[in-house]
Amino acid sequence: SPLDILYIDKRVLMKITFLASLIGISMAFNPFDSIMPMLVVVIIFLLLLSVYMVIKGRMIDAVGILLISLPLINYAENQLLIWGPGFSSEWITIKIAIILLFAGIWFIANFVIDKKNIIQEKFNLLILIFILTTFFSALFSIDIVYSLRRWLFEIIYPLIIYFIIINSIRHEADIRKFMSYLMTSVFLNLVIVLYYFVKYGSGNTLLDEYFLNLSFADGVLVANILIMTIPIVFAFMTTERKRSKKLLFVAIITTGMIGIILSFSRMAQISIAIGLLSFGLIKKARRYL
Repeated sequence: SPLDILYIDKRVLMKITFLASLIGISMAFNPFDSIMPMLVVVIIFLLLLSVYMVIKGRMIDAVGILLISLPLINYAENQLLIWGPGFSSEWITIKIAIILLFAGIWFIANFVIDKKNIIQEKFNLLILIFILTTFFSALFSIDIVYSLRRWLFEIIYPLIIYFIIINSIRHEADIRKFMSYLMTSVFLNLVIVLYYFVKYGSGNTLLDEYFLNLSFADGVLVANILIMTIPIVFAFMTTERKRSKKLLFVAIITTGMIGIILSFSRMAQISIAIGLLSFGLIKKARRYL
């Protein structure tokens, strides 16, 4: 049977299905009060699993599991801030603290214990120039404190993830595996955002509930990630032979397009439209998939 080919025990599959259904029902009826303890347990499990993967030398799996945990952390952190001040400040949040902790463990495991060499990339010089340029831009701005905070959140923390990924990829197969984790993370985040959006609305005074702009997910940022990820899903779909997986990719692309439409990010909408038209109308462009 297909389950035997994939080495999946039927009893384990039934337990996973039951647990997933239980979580889904809990979120549908009361997403925070009933699901929060369970969500925290899942987050802790994923974080411990990612650290375990670092120790075992499976760096792509470690980074991928960390990426999958981040949307759940966003969701939980948002509710903690609603309930009370929680562990958050203008300089650091729970998610950022976790990223920094993971980066420290990853660095020690790779470059202190295993004594690996940092991968030399010419692009790293451009990254360094970009970091320094934006840093001096923050220093010479009108509000230095605010600009430095934005510099940390929008420049330094994402580049930490970038640096870890670049130094984790050792083989070509690692790229496809990382792309799979990235797709899972992005569309898990999108599903959570859309669920919250449908259940509560955005509370935006200008466009009311039709605008995807939540307290923990800005529509423009969601759209900017989607226009980079949807082409990856198309690439996976064109190289997939199984009909069931092709249908899964179609469902993922459809969900992504709903997110882009509800984001009201016009540049993202124009970009994805031009991209789809170019692949649909220009045969030579299809080979780039």
